Amino acid sequence: MFNRFTPSARRIVHIATEEARGLGHGEIGPEHLLLGALRSGSASELALVQLGLHEGDVRARIGMKLPRASADLGADISLSAAAVWVLAAAVRLADDADEPQIGSGHILRALMGAPGARELLAACAISEPALRAALRKQPAVADERFAAAVAAVDDGDPGAAARALLAIVLRRGPAAAWLAERGVNASAVRRAFPALEFEPERSARAAARDASARDASA
Repeated sequence: MFNRFTPSARRIVHIATEEARGLGHGEIGPEHLLLGALRSGSASELALVQLGLHEGDVRARIGMKLPRASADLGADISLSAAAVWVLAAAVRLADDADEPQIGSGHILRALMGAPGARELLAACAISEPALRAALRKQPAVADERFAAAVAAVDDGDPGAAARALLAIVLRRGPAAAWLAERGVNASAVRRAFPALEFEPERSARAAARDASARDASA
């Protein structure tokens, strides 16, 4: 089921599972997925925080609706019907947009229509248009954070780190997908470092192919 989910989207589900288990709840519900989004370190977390929603708000409202239980859940805990609906709706959103991967933003938008999460978000005055607008802003935010992070890698030559990252995004794979979800692609690298002289893109692709060949032979 999760083959098309990005690392951040999978992290939301993983955190939701741990939240439900920690609260002694027998199923993973939309409320737990919302907590997962708020702890995922993804574009969804940034969007929710920018809209004024914080982890404490969600925990307080979950506590009122779903009090802590003392059930012994063991190793297995299942998705509720509502949570399954959320993940299926996230897949539909990606399909409708002709996007190959399901990201954290798809899950968050799907949560707007899920009982439990929908009421919680409405109580915090978060509407679907506002949420979608906040998600659209995240690539720019990611560019700024990415620029600061790469510059901090090597004070002597920040360009070397940027060129290495360009090779990663051109190579594709899980790391590139994780970065792309945050708006970091080849174009974002160049926007973040407009004064930096990059090698021709074909050279970066050649370097990525060489690295892939070395990994395969290792």
